[in-house]
Amino acid sequence: MSLGPSFSRLTVSHFPTAGVIDRPDLQEILLDECKKIKPDFIQNGNPVQGYVSKGSGNGVTVNLADGSTAEADVLVGSDGIWSAIRAQMYGEEIKKSSNDGMRRQGCTYSGYTVFAGETVLKTDDYYETGYKVYIGPQRYFVTSDVGDGRVQWYAFFGLPPGTKKAPSGWGGTERTEQIDPEENLVEYIKSLHQGWSDEVMTVLDSTPPENVEQRDLYDRAPELLRSWADGNVVLIGDGKYRLSSRHYVRNRTNSIISKCQ
Repeated sequence: MSLGPSFSRLTVSHFPTAGVIDRPDLQEILLDECKKIKPDFIQNGNPVQGYVSKGSGNGVTVNLADGSTAEADVLVGSDGIWSAIRAQMYGEEIKKSSNDGMRRQGCTYSGYTVFAGETVLKTDDYYETGYKVYIGPQRYFVTSDVGDGRVQWYAFFGLPPGTKKAPSGWGGTERTEQIDPEENLVEYIKSLHQGWSDEVMTVLDSTPPENVEQRDLYDRAPELLRSWADGNVVLIGDGKYRLSSRHYVRNRTNSIISKCQ
């Protein structure tokens, strides 16, 4: 692990070994195994927009985007932080934001936006270090080995909500157009890391600018007073409770540092 501007490295030999797999790779493995059991078990391109719960034990009618419906025993709302299932269950308006952008569909802005990219890069410690965190004032830079020589990186910046520069293609959405098509996003991110480790610059320089994506990070506190279920409908994952990846990075970093003290 490296700490941004200080250039110092912490080696934690007694820290548990972690394995990392790229999410699309894991999804492909799971899909292939499920298709062996039922070839047409999954249908894409027709999102769930709402439901009619028929009462405990009586099933649920699922309303789809094309106007059709489907019948099921249960509906599991695993549709992410901007969940349409949660919006109906809790009476929210999907993706509705406050005027200052600090609140969105019941979620609070974390104070950070994140840029992300992926590159193929062989580093001197590629087979020794799978996860690195570089820390500076109001920013983090994280790299993670995701297999086959690929390195994913995330650059977290303490910027106001709506500081949008890069397209977003995350969460199953299409990559939308860049705000300023002429701007080199890699150079912009490098400009916010002046004085940082050469390792950060090497990763960024190897990334095609058109691969850079961005999203503002929102958190959702755990629901303590409202149920995560409505009859035969239940919320799981980010749909019911979500802390942004910034919290994960901070908590993991604090854990590593405490073990070194």
